Amino acid sequence: PDSETRQLLERVTADISEVLNRQEGESSMPAPETLTERVRVALLEFESKHPQISGLVERIADGLAGLGI
Repeated sequence: PDSETRQLLERVTADISEVLNRQEGESSMPAPETLTERVRVALLEFESKHPQISGLVERIADGLAGLGI
């Protein structure tokens, strides 16, 4: 991926890691909509630049949403 797409994916990956590494009950957890919105924006940009593999990224996002992330 190009540098812009790479940055978006790295930011989303960091957000996911942060959520997964938090202790249960921590009050500083951001609203899920924030992470969901970031993933959706990254998907739209990625899909426009790399349509062949956008389906895979979309399935990952759906799986995370199913986990409540």
